[in-house]
Amino acid sequence: MNVEAIVISTDEPQLPRCVESVATQTIPFSKVTHINNVVPEHVAFNYAMKIATEEWAMMLGGDFILYPHALALFIDAAECNTPKTFLHTFRLWDGIVGRNVPSVAVLKPDVMRIHRNRNLIRDDWEAIHRLQEMGWERVDHKHLIAGTHCENPSDFQIFNRFFIAAIKFGEKTIEHSLNRVRAYLGEEKYRIALDAVGYGREVGRYPGSHNANFDKEVHERYLKSRETVSG
Repeated sequence: MNVEAIVISTDEPQLPRCVESVATQTIPFSKVTHINNVVPEHVAFNYAMKIATEEWAMMLGGDFILYPHALALFIDAAECNTPKTFLHTFRLWDGIVGRNVPSVAVLKPDVMRIHRNRNLIRDDWEAIHRLQEMGWERVDHKHLIAGTHCENPSDFQIFNRFFIAAIKFGEKTIEHSLNRVRAYLGEEKYRIALDAVGYGREVGRYPGSHNANFDKEVHERYLKSRETVSG
């Protein structure tokens, strides 16, 4: 089975290790494509689907670090495929909330081209739901861990995670995740996450699909507001 890896990144601190982990799989990828600093995210994703050539593609963010057997996990799992299977999802150990989270998607680019991702913050998952409504099948491997996500996260990564989550899901939905940050990373990082939720509430909406340039601008405004308060 030929599987390509597609890394969509924005110069995350974990990126060098991400690229290394892709190159050192026990079973090699048949092709590796790296798309860096293309924003907003739906543009990068749709372009990745356009240029993909293999039947299956493992989609990776620049903050993912794969375990050496990650591709082997998928190849074993693919034995359960039916003609309508278009997506497998695997877990990563998340360095912000200290638990396994659904992160790695291995998908069929030919099927994903049916519904191009739109310029909306939640459209990555909504596109999957639209395909499932058409009869395509997702296989979710809740107990298969393929690597790590946001290992040793920067303050920006913590802030950005909760700023976006507050807008996408609302404060009540992410309360448990906030408590996980406090337990796993400590009070200082928890305060950053909590500030991010408040900032998300203040901004109120996100201008399209995930955009690293917008995220950095928001974080800069947040840091300047802290300087003003402390000054």
